[in-house]
Amino acid sequence: MRQLKDLAISSITSDWVDFRYTTTLRDFIQAKIVSSRIVIKRDSYVLQFARVMKYLLVQFGCSNSGTRQEIHLSLPYHVHDVAKMPREVGSISTLKIGFVDVLRMVVLYFLLVLFLDRRLGGNRAYIIGVITVAMTYYKAVQKSGAGIVHFHGYAYIQDAAVFVHILASDKKIMSHYHEYANFIDDSIHIVTNCLHNTNELSSGYAKMFSDHFHADEYVYERSFDYLVAVFGEKPESKRRIGVYSTGFYCRTDHGMFEDELINEGIIREREMLTLLYNYAVKRPDIEFIIFPHYTRGVEPYEKAVVHYRDILRLTNVSLSEAHKESADEHANIALGVTTISNVFWDRLFMGFKTILINPFLIEKFVNNTGVKNVSVATDRVSFDEQVDRFLEMSGVEYIRLLAQTTRSDSAYFEALPKSE
Repeated sequence: MRQLKDLAISSITSDWVDFRYTTTLRDFIQAKIVSSRIVIKRDSYVLQFARVMKYLLVQFGCSNSGTRQEIHLSLPYHVHDVAKMPREVGSISTLKIGFVDVLRMVVLYFLLVLFLDRRLGGNRAYIIGVITVAMTYYKAVQKSGAGIVHFHGYAYIQDAAVFVHILASDKKIMSHYHEYANFIDDSIHIVTNCLHNTNELSSGYAKMFSDHFHADEYVYERSFDYLVAVFGEKPESKRRIGVYSTGFYCRTDHGMFEDELINEGIIREREMLTLLYNYAVKRPDIEFIIFPHYTRGVEPYEKAVVHYRDILRLTNVSLSEAHKESADEHANIALGVTTISNVFWDRLFMGFKTILINPFLIEKFVNNTGVKNVSVATDRVSFDEQVDRFLEMSGVEYIRLLAQTTRSDSAYFEALPKSE
């Protein structure tokens, strides 16, 4: 029976794919569901089949891209993403499959319905849909004839992560995965031949937990030496603190994450605001600007005005205007504060300091990297003194703190200012 299953699966996918590999993908998806704590809303065979057909129709047609040995791909909506991807990145939807392959993917879906472990419970239909969509992407790459495939971003999307897993398992293809998230967590569970991170710190963390971020090779774009140089070029900013919101109080209706997760985020940001309110009262000479999460409409200006009304009564606190990009103000902010906003990295790469206050969701990353050295807990008696310390700290000393854990070579630390 097992041999019949292998023959059926390989005949419609690829000669190296067998039934055992589909169970490997099943376990991979299950692990990602658990680690990311996402809510599965469409676990229905009918709905998943409709989703599969939607993707098949997108991939169906004749490709106009020609044959290329090396290609850079991402999901179709990558052009709208806040991550600045290289210009050579194209949509996976530009690679096409023929009518016969469409039929093969339809057959694959029903074979998985028949064969895949029925003990999966509530997520079975969803997992079958994910595997079929990922195999559809893989078929499109096969048709392109590419031998080196770079996939950019979206490891937290199951379809993309499974597709990258399949590429890495094909010995005829060299797969590269480029991760643009920097606070990498267990939801970015990935298997690839070469893992690209944006910075040395995140790459070091991925290598430390290679069972979760599996690759044969780990590379990164920005080293600590690069950051030292960038920070060293920056003039001293005014005594101004930027408060960067993640807008958890506005995420209750989005439905992507568990309610427990959102509620914890609301609590963490509320605690941060309470301590910053008290700090601002004691430091009237420091200006504070609150930057709501305007991106993608997460935190509308009208809601922000109401939510921050108490702290906005202080004369040294203001709210950023809705039409302004927070990035345009980085040079005017001496110190940024946030719970888990990616603005931490945006500012870091531009040469500006940011600290995390009460970080959550990323505790594992924080505790195993130098980020723990630039994090402040709201239950600490010395909260005000800690903020003062980071406000006055030099940029190079700030990088020195970040580099600890990742950089262990003593020569590197001896070349940087020592902590007082």
